Amino acid sequence: MKWVLGLIVMANLLLAHSLTKIKTHHERRNYHKKTDDDILRQLEDVIIRLPQHHKSAHKRIFHKLQDIPECKTEKCSEQSWNMSQMMDASADPCQDFYQYACGGWIAEGLPEDHAKWTIFAYLAEQTENKLRDLIESQKDAANGSVAKLVYNWYASCMDQKERDRLKATPLLNLLNGTLGMDFHPFVSEEKFSNVDWVLEDVLATVHRYLGVYPLFKVSLGVDPINSSSPTHLTISKSKPLIQAHNLQIHNAYLTVEEHAIKIVKAYLRLMGNVALLLGGLDNQDPFALTDEIKHVLLLEVSIVRIMHDVSAKESETEIAMWTVQDLQREVPGFDWGRYFSKLTEGLGDQSFSSSEEVFVESPIFFKRLIEFLNSVRRASGSTIANYITWFIVYNYAPYLSSDFHEAYLQYAREAYGIQKSSPPWRRCVRGTDESLDMGVSMLFINGSGFTNESIVHANDMVQQIREAFIDNLKTVNWMDSATKEAAKEKAEAILQQIGYPKFIVNETLLMEYFDGLPVDPKRLFQNRLAEKSIRMKNTLLYRGKPQGRLEWQMRPTEINAYYSPTGNKIVVPAAILRPPFYHVEYPHAENFGAIGFVVGHELTHGFDVTGAMFDKEGNLANWWSKSSLSNFQEREGCFVRQYSADSVLGHNLNGKKTLGENTADNGGLKLAYKAYKKWRARKDYETRLPNLSVTSDQLFFLSFAQIWCEKSTPGYALTDLAVNVHSPGKFRVVETLRNSVDFAKAFNCELGSPMNPEQKCEVW
Repeated sequence: MKWVLGLIVMANLLLAHSLTKIKTHHERRNYHKKTDDDILRQLEDVIIRLPQHHKSAHKRIFHKLQDIPECKTEKCSEQSWNMSQMMDASADPCQDFYQYACGGWIAEGLPEDHAKWTIFAYLAEQTENKLRDLIESQKDAANGSVAKLVYNWYASCMDQKERDRLKATPLLNLLNGTLGMDFHPFVSEEKFSNVDWVLEDVLATVHRYLGVYPLFKVSLGVDPINSSSPTHLTISKSKPLIQAHNLQIHNAYLTVEEHAIKIVKAYLRLMGNVALLLGGLDNQDPFALTDEIKHVLLLEVSIVRIMHDVSAKESETEIAMWTVQDLQREVPGFDWGRYFSKLTEGLGDQSFSSSEEVFVESPIFFKRLIEFLNSVRRASGSTIANYITWFIVYNYAPYLSSDFHEAYLQYAREAYGIQKSSPPWRRCVRGTDESLDMGVSMLFINGSGFTNESIVHANDMVQQIREAFIDNLKTVNWMDSATKEAAKEKAEAILQQIGYPKFIVNETLLMEYFDGLPVDPKRLFQNRLAEKSIRMKNTLLYRGKPQGRLEWQMRPTEINAYYSPTGNKIVVPAAILRPPFYHVEYPHAENFGAIGFVVGHELTHGFDVTGAMFDKEGNLANWWSKSSLSNFQEREGCFVRQYSADSVLGHNLNGKKTLGENTADNGGLKLAYKAYKKWRARKDYETRLPNLSVTSDQLFFLSFAQIWCEKSTPGYALTDLAVNVHSPGKFRVVETLRNSVDFAKAFNCELGSPMNPEQKCEVW
C-alpha cells in the first residue's frame, strides 16, 4: 500500500501540463531568468514508475589509377570490401565527401544498445570480444596471480544471482557506515539528526574511501608554471551527476530546449525510482520523500548555476596555491584543516600538515560554493546530506540487483533513445577493464597477437609526422623566426609512448601495482568499493613526488590516443594499432590516412589554442612573439567562424568550444599527408587495395574520412553537440577536407565546388 500511495502522491505533484513553448535556436537563451519554480513546472509530467532512396547516377571520372601493384593479402582484400561497404559510390565526392565515404555506414541501422555508433565503438566491441575469451580462460589461473585477480573480478560481475539475492543491502550498509547508523536515504528535515554529523568529516570520508566527489573534487596536480615541481593536492569543481557516463549536458537545468528538458525529466524519474528501490517510503511518508527529492534536484541546479556564472568570467578561473591557513582566510565558512586532516588520517608521515600547500582551481567558485552551502545548512541540514547520499547512490547502485540496472536503463532509454542494454558479459568486460585496467591490458598484450613490430612501425610514423611538422614550419609565413625556432624545439622534444607501459608484462611489478586489492568472486559491490579506496589512498601517498612523465593516463586496451601538454608527449595505445587504423600489410596510403592522421592530430594539439601556451618542458609559458601570437589567434578565429556556421537538427555548432579539436584535425591531416608524400618520394614501392577504384592519394583521404563515420539518436546528437569538444563526425570530415588543397587536387574538385571553396582556413 505504501508503494501505491507513494506513486499517487508523486504523480500528483509531478504530473500536470506538458510544456507550452520550446525556444528555437534562433531565440536568445537567457539561462539566469529560469527560476526553480520554472524548472519544477517543466518537470510536472514526470511520473515515478514502479518495478534507401536512389541517388543520381552521376559518376566522377577519377584520375587514372597509378601503375602500382595490388595488395593480394587476405587483410587487404578484407579491408577493400569493408571500405566499399561503408561508401556510397553513387555520391559525388566533390559535392559531399562524407556521404561518399560513409553513406553505406549511415544507411545501416543503429544498434539498439547504443545511442551513438562509430568506428571507435565498433572496434571497442571487437576488443571486448577478444577480452572476454582472454578473461574467461583465466578461470584456472594460479591463486595470487594478476590473471586470477582479473578473472575473479569478472566472475563477481557475472554473478547476477548473488546481487539479486542481496538487493539493496550492500548500499544501505554503506550509507549507514558513512552517514550514520540511523541515517536513511532522502531523510526529511524532521528526522535528520546532525548532532554527530559534520560536513567536513563526511565529505572527507566519501572522497577518501568511496571515490565519489559531491560538491567538489580532490586530486593531484602540479604547478603549471613548473611541470617538474612536486605534486600537491588540488581541489576543483565536481561535475554534476547529470553529466555522468559521458552523457553530459550540465546546462540542461538552465535551458528550455526540448532535448535538454527530456534529459532532466528522465533524470528525475531515475531519482524517484532508485529512492523507491532503496525503501524510501519505509522511513518517511510520501510527501516528505517527494519534497526531499525536489530539494536535492534544486541544490544541484544551484551548483550548476554557480559553475555557469564563474565559467563565464575567464579572469575568475585562475589557480591559487595556498596553505590551509590561506585557504581558510580566503574561503571561510568551511573547516579546511579538519577536512584535509580527515582525508589523510592514518597515512603516517603522509598525513596532512598545516604548512602543506594546496592548489585551488577557480577560487571564486569555491567562495561562492561555500557561501551557498552555508545558506542551505542554515535552512535545512538534511538537503546537503541527501545530496551527498544521492551522489553515493548514483555511483554505486549500478553494482546492485537487476531492478536497479533496469532503472538506469530506463533513464538511458528516455533521455538518449537507447533501446536495450548490452549483454551482461559485455558490461562485465567493460567494468573489469575499467577497474583492473593494467591487469586486463596484460592479458590483451600477451594474448591478442599484438607484436612489437607494430610498435616499431608506429614509432617510425610518429617520427615521420614530427619531421613533417618541422618541415612545414618553413612555409608558415605568419610566424617570425624566433617563434618558429621555439616551435621546432618543442616538436623535437615531444615524447612518444606507443603500445603499452612495459611494467605490465612483468608479473612482479604488476602485482605491486594491485597491492592490497582484495577481489571476492562473489562480491562485486565490495570489490568496486575496495578498488576506489585503494586508488585514492595511493593518490594521497604520492603527493610531494614529481609528476611521472612516463606514466600512462590511458589503458592500452582503449581505441584512442592523447597528447599531454604538461608532459609534452603523445601516447598511442596498442588497441588502436589495428584495422582499419593500421595493419602492417596495408598500403601506406591507408595507414597514413588513418593512424597517421591520429598521430598528426595529437601532435598538433601541442600547438592548438591550449597546447600552444605550454613550452617544450610542459610548463605554462609564453614562447610566442607578440606579432606571431596575434597572427595565430586571427587564424584560429577563421576556424571558429567556419565551424559555427554548421548545424545539427537546427542547432549550430560552437566553433569556439571545438576550436582545439578542429585545429588538430586540420593540422593533423595536413601533416599526415605531407609525411606520406615524403615517404613515397623516398621509397620505390607502394601497393593499392584490390577492387577499389581509387588512387593512392584518394585512398589516403578516404581512409581518413571513414574513421569518422557515425550515427546517433537525435537526443544524443543534440546532447553531444552541447558538450563534446569535438565536432560531429560529418564536420570533422567535410570541413577539414574543404580546407585541404591536396584533397581537392586528389579528387579533381573544381574551385568553388562544395568540397573546394575559394575561402579556406589554415593555421599549421
